[in-house]
Amino acid sequence: MQVAPLADLGLIVRFDSEAEAVRYASAIARQAPPWAVDVVPSYRSVGIVLRPGSISVAEARKYLEGVSPDRGPLAGDTIVKLTGQAFAQPISLNE
Repeated sequence: MQVAPLADLGLIVRFDSEAEAVRYASAIARQAPPWAVDVVPSYRSVGIVLRPGSISVAEARKYLEGVSPDRGPLAGDTIVKLTGQAFAQPISLNE
């Protein structure tokens, strides 16, 4: 896992596999830190958009480095709940 700045908006966390990135995004969304405006899983990375002024990049980075990806089988769809809204992100690992 590598954590790097995402412009001035937040942080991007990179992984060796798509499955690990999806599980990490699920873990962050489940924890729903109040400073995370959005959690955006991509192929092998997860972007975390920070709420301006709510946390320093260094503090957010330390928090994110301490999060472990969720374990267990991946479903066809991952439902992510953040700030009271539900977002459906279809996941296709082999198509």
